[in-house]
Amino acid sequence: MLRTSSLLMTLLLLCACGSSTPPDSPALPEEPAPNPAVFDRVAADPTAPGLYAASSQLYDFGRISVHDEVSGGSYESDLRGIAWYPQSPAGSLPVLVWLHGRHQTCQLVIGGLPLLGVGDDDCPTGIPLFESAPSYRGYDGAAELLATQGYVVLSIDLNDVNDHDNSAPTDRGALARAELALEHLDRFRAIDAAGGEGFDALKGHLDFGRIGLMGHSRGGIGILKTAQENAKRPATTRYGIRALFGLAPDTSGLNIGTAAYEVEPDTAWAALIGYCDGDASDFFGSYYFDRNRLRADLAAPRYQLIAMGANHNYYNTEWAGSDDWSLADPFGQDPHCGRRSSERDSVEDQQAQLQYFLSSYFRWFVGGETAYAGYWQGREAVPDSVCASTRTDCAGRFHYSRWPLPAQRLAVLSYSAG
Repeated sequence: MLRTSSLLMTLLLLCACGSSTPPDSPALPEEPAPNPAVFDRVAADPTAPGLYAASSQLYDFGRISVHDEVSGGSYESDLRGIAWYPQSPAGSLPVLVWLHGRHQTCQLVIGGLPLLGVGDDDCPTGIPLFESAPSYRGYDGAAELLATQGYVVLSIDLNDVNDHDNSAPTDRGALARAELALEHLDRFRAIDAAGGEGFDALKGHLDFGRIGLMGHSRGGIGILKTAQENAKRPATTRYGIRALFGLAPDTSGLNIGTAAYEVEPDTAWAALIGYCDGDASDFFGSYYFDRNRLRADLAAPRYQLIAMGANHNYYNTEWAGSDDWSLADPFGQDPHCGRRSSERDSVEDQQAQLQYFLSSYFRWFVGGETAYAGYWQGREAVPDSVCASTRTDCAGRFHYSRWPLPAQRLAVLSYSAG
């Protein structure tokens, strides 16, 4: 399958925004002056462990009812996941919530083979051969890294949504994922106030004015819906969602209208798309980018990144046993992605990408760490650590498009409806 990716002109951004706002109106952190003002140096590398020792803890808060916006129905879902956080937290910690995509929900322990037709809650009990598929553990490497750097990461188990989001009529699980994301934040806000649930170390340390969301595959529409539902909340319960990161985002025929694709104007958005993605081979992440860059009230930049050798599954270590590109190109003929290509990324490569892009993005847009602004301002190249394998021209493997704010770009030619 041959495809051509079109690159937009990279524009420089100088933003003079405040850095202290209430949770209901998050603002971008203040950007440093671009010195030098050209693309002539390598970006700071955030992939070294930070100052903290990382702790992790599985949690289970029971079950809640979630809803489907199209069918009007509801069903029960587990409220569980894994939290990564600094072992001895100090000060106020930003909070990140990660939503995995649609995958098998029950599998064999050995080999991770799916048990088809069986939902997560019906996974055979008392038989050690079967387990609930731990898709939410597939980002542990990147989550642990961010925990050492002073961030709390909640990676949510969405298996129950995956058991219900493909039977028409359905919104493909968009609302249910959003409800779960916000409920997890609500539970940890209670923990921040009073401790408990084994998280006493986090009491008084969580900053709900600095929130970032990552959604992989169908989790991409989940994080958009989370931001939209959050905006409807009263100011007293609203979260300060500053940035969204779509990891190979996909919708699989979402049918609740184009409004579902809207990113809140004051929330930064980035999509990382694998050129060799066989699961979301239509590059739907590009639609998210294009739909959300021309609005007149845009108050946060939009990004599109294309990793030339990456597929869909290798960004999640629990899915890494399957190369999804083979479904899009069964004969392996594509010169960039086929079996004869030497340009394909390994699991190690894609995990290195995940650590660099997630850490630098969230540390800048959520944490306000100015050391990581240069790449996202379009004036610094990625460091070589992004390419785990030995490769030439590492920076050239990532096609970067950036759309800054209306006041910071010049329209050379514009058209109006006649």
